Amino acid sequence: MLRSEAITANAVFNITEFGTVKDPAQFKALYAYSPYQHVVDGTAYPRCCSDGANDPRVIPQTPER
Repeated sequence: MLRSEAITANAVFNITEFGTVKDPAQFKALYAYSPYQHVVDGTAYPRCCSDGANDPRVIPQTPER
């Protein structure tokens, strides 16, 4: 969530929908529910994939194996 306004084609829309990291209060809110920032080393998480191969709004992420 903390980088959604910087790395996607829909950055402007992400800001209006989710908020911006440039505002301290909105940064705090984004950080609070950003799953990537809350990953705990040594914890086994289920493998998942939720991006679309032909959706330009979603950056495909390949999980490490």
